[in-house]
Amino acid sequence: LLRRLKALSGRLAMRLSTGSSTSELIALALGQSHCRRPLKDEVAWPSLRSGFFVPVDDVMDLIPSIRRLDVSSDEGTDSAGNSYGGMRPDLIYVSVVPRGGISFRFIEVKYRGGLGNAQSLALMEKISQQTENLRTAWNRWYSGEEEASTFRSLRRAKLARVLRFYADKAARHDLEQQHHSKISSEIDRMIERGGAYRFSDPGAPDIGWVFCPEHTDGVTKEISPSDWETRIFLF
Repeated sequence: LLRRLKALSGRLAMRLSTGSSTSELIALALGQSHCRRPLKDEVAWPSLRSGFFVPVDDVMDLIPSIRRLDVSSDEGTDSAGNSYGGMRPDLIYVSVVPRGGISFRFIEVKYRGGLGNAQSLALMEKISQQTENLRTAWNRWYSGEEEASTFRSLRRAKLARVLRFYADKAARHDLEQQHHSKISSEIDRMIERGGAYRFSDPGAPDIGWVFCPEHTDGVTKEISPSDWETRIFLF
């Protein structure tokens, strides 16, 4: 459990030692474990052999527009005391699409003790809102045309440093060397092209994971409506 959490973030492993949000941390660790060796073309579990995770709570300064949202939640505050729980997902999955650029998928992780709560429409709607909120803010911050390309270039330079850090971290765990090299080269290209760089569509949806210990048949089950942009899975 600690190894899986440390592969995501040392801060998460430290949280486990305090007994804080233990169930949610277990869900994160299990999700990370599923992605280490996913089946080919499995939508629910993006591969950690070819991409890596960035924990959103660790990089809140990269998405200040999310922090300014006014929400009521008990999930936490940032270092400045701004509430950010409830409106952002937990993870960003970063990869490079074939013959394309860097792409991002947003992933929310939940724990629910009972099957009824785990499959409730209210929970699924919240997960969908969280991923959509971050995707909207992310696209506006890094690709929005309303600001000069110089500002986008500066933001992307800061983003590049963070992506390099997590790519190097992932290479010490599950990220294959060929994919690490490809991602590193694409990060360099993003810096070189500045505001003119175009991120790629990931070709796969944003996702939600709902961990429920009562779901015991060993099969990952999709529970979201088929027409939703965010796909939600029970495991």
